[in-house]
Formats: sequence, structure tokens, C-alpha cells
Amino acid sequence: AKSAIDYFVGNLRIQKEKKWIKSDQKSRVSFFGGEPTILWDEIIVPLTLYGEEKYPGEISFGMTTNGTLLNKERIDFLKKHNIGPLLSIDGAKKTQDYNRPCNGSDTSSFDLIYPNIHYLLQQFPNTTFRSTITQHTASYTFENYVFAETLGFKSIFMIPNSRENWDKNGLAVLKEELEKIYWYIANKFCTGKFPIGFKPIEDSFKNVLNHDILALKDKKINSTTCQRNFYRCGLGTTTGSIGYDGKIYGCQEQNSKDLKNI
Repeated sequence: AKSAIDYFVGNLRIQKEKKWIKSDQKSRVSFFGGEPTILWDEIIVPLTLYGEEKYPGEISFGMTTNGTLLNKERIDFLKKHNIGPLLSIDGAKKTQDYNRPCNGSDTSSFDLIYPNIHYLLQQFPNTTFRSTITQHTASYTFENYVFAETLGFKSIFMIPNSRENWDKNGLAVLKEELEKIYWYIANKFCTGKFPIGFKPIEDSFKNVLNHDILALKDKKINSTTCQRNFYRCGLGTTTGSIGYDGKIYGCQEQNSKDLKNI
């Protein structure tokens, strides 16, 4: 892990020397699992201190966590060392406990996370509520969106589970739930209120708005020339991922898989 930091910081320094990037740009180190807090004392703490001491001011840290092992002391450590968290939680209690049961235990994963959410948002108000939608819990998508807003989250990211086969009925339910979110957001704006940010929808709004602005400036612009952004998880162009075995991957989502057959 230390070698990985040395590698990326060294690479960024070369890019700065060649003036390919801005001189104030930092290397970004994100702790991602599995669940990275399982190795809190073995990885999170020593690697953070190593990066700060060896490369002061050159690294920014982040972490994706399911929150089950967080507590006040650990949240304070994240705050002190400016490690921005992303909370991976699927929704209210019914959805969370169905999608993310504790292995070999009747303990509720929701009950483990919930007591620390208020303090986490106190320290990190811009923490993202990151939710995976499964076909079984798709009918609770709108309810979980409102739940995240009620808790005080300012942004939410929802993504369907791409590793299960969705049937037509499941997709229809998901579409209906997303339409509820669309209208909820629209009605909030119409009444002068600002709803919790929902990035996929916001990006769509921005694409349409930017297209309209360009169309006003250039009469040649029409619907066929409107460009859409797409998600590529870096693919080595913006990010890299170091697996537990030391191998380099182009996407954090693939660092624990055997890629020989993909």
C-alpha cells in the first residue's frame, strides 16, 4: 500500500514537472473494499499517517464505507485527517437489512449504522448517501430517497444492481419509482425549496440545459448533436486501483475479481 502511494505521487510529480497538470493538483487516495474499516488499525491509520508525513500537502484521502464499524472516535480521526467518507447504505431499515444482512448473525446492519449517522453528518455535511437498488427492494426506491433527505443528507447516488437479471416487471417498478423522484424534485423547485441532490437526474438536467444554451448560440445545434456523458469508472484514464495482491487495475470495482475470463 505504501508503494502504491509512492508510485502515484511520483507519477503526479512527473506530470507537474512536464506541466501536463496544474501545480496544485493532489494525488487522491481512496480506501475501498470490501469494507476498509475492517483493517482500520492495519491499513487506514498507518497509511494515512505515512502519506501525510512523507508527502505533506500532496495527497487528499477518501473512503467508501458501509458504516457498520464507525464510531465517534473513528469519525473524529476521519475529520482530523480530512478523509472524506462516502456512506454505502441502501435505505431505511427494511431495505438495508434485506440487502445487507449481517453474515451469520441476526444483528441488524441498519441498527449498527443509524446511531452514528447524525454525528457523521455533523462532521461531514456533504457525505453522499450511496445506495444499491436490487429488484426485490426496487419498490422502496422513492421511500429510501426521502429517507436519506429526512436524515439530512444533501446528496444521494443510487445505482441498480447490475449483477442480477432484472425482469420486465422489476424494470417497470424501478421506472415508476424514478418518476416519483423526478416529480418530487420538480415540485420542490417549483415551491422554492432545494431537494436532496440526486446526481444522475442532476446530470440529465444539466445536459438538457447546456444543450439549450448552445442551441441559442448556434442554430446548427439540434437534438442529434446533443452529447451525453457516460460513466467509465476511470478505465485507467482518470483513476487506478491497487488490489490486495498489489496488482494494478483500471477500476476500483474490478480489483477483487479474476479478470482472465472477462
